[in-house]
Amino acid sequence: MKYLLLSMLFLSTASFAEQEFQQSMDKLCEKTMACAKAQLPPSMQGMAEQMMGGMCQAYDQAFKAALNSEYKGLYTAAQSCVSSMTALSCVELMDDPETPACQEYQQVAAEYQNQ
Repeated sequence: MKYLLLSMLFLSTASFAEQEFQQSMDKLCEKTMACAKAQLPPSMQGMAEQMMGGMCQAYDQAFKAALNSEYKGLYTAAQSCVSSMTALSCVELMDDPETPACQEYQQVAAEYQNQ
């Protein structure tokens, strides 16, 4: 019974972390799309949505490993990276930024890949 409760607690915590991270990813995606659309004339904004949808999928793939329970240290670094990118201005965000938090995420991810 004790192990069942611990398992349920872990799963609910993991689920909450996944939801929280997905919300952060959604905010970054929405901001990226809004910034891209703002740079285009209205006639091209539909095309921007299609292109940026691909960007959002790329974000999801880039941070997918952060939700793997085997890579606990990666989650915090990924969350910091996503938050740092969301905090950028549109000009900075559209300039393919590398924030210090994202550089840290890349270093932590590389360590996990080398294990």
